[in-house]
Amino acid sequence: MPTLHRYTNQPGYYVRGVANGKPVAFQLTGEGEQYLLDTLELADGAKFSGDTLKWLYKRQWAANIDPPPEPLPVPTQSEVAPVSPDIGGHNPVVFHGVVHLQLSGVDHVLLDQSADEVVRTLRRTGAVVFGPLPMPVHIENYVVVRDGARHLYPIRQYQRLFQVRQARRRTIESMNEFRLPREVDVHVEMK
Repeated sequence: MPTLHRYTNQPGYYVRGVANGKPVAFQLTGEGEQYLLDTLELADGAKFSGDTLKWLYKRQWAANIDPPPEPLPVPTQSEVAPVSPDIGGHNPVVFHGVVHLQLSGVDHVLLDQSADEVVRTLRRTGAVVFGPLPMPVHIENYVVVRDGARHLYPIRQYQRLFQVRQARRRTIESMNEFRLPREVDVHVEMK
């Protein structure tokens, strides 16, 4: 069974398993991490089904790593370098929770362009951004009766979800200054 592991020397997660009697490993993208951690609520060292890993691979949320990363020893307290209080003083982490950011609109091309701009803006501030994760399309049907006939007009609402961690002062300021088209709605929730 595949097992979820956290990197010890860099941020992120990878999956380790066995295929045809040989050890294999897969690097997860931000979307893959978000799916396993938040949707399936898995933690470091958790096992999950091989079908889930195949699904992640098909969606290109997991990529094969060759050779598999070897587990690194966890540094002791004496080996950890002390953190200087000056580092990041001008842009400290001010929110240690998770910020959910949801964009929605009826034009999926404009929505994807806006999502790319949001990701670039937030990553420039030093925050960790997972997404955009496409959400199910919400279809609302409108019926118009004209000349004795009923005409059905579906309106499709597309949504993209982001998860922002380690929000810094500049991250919060940049969220207040997004320059998005008026056709794109933004919903921010802090947890």
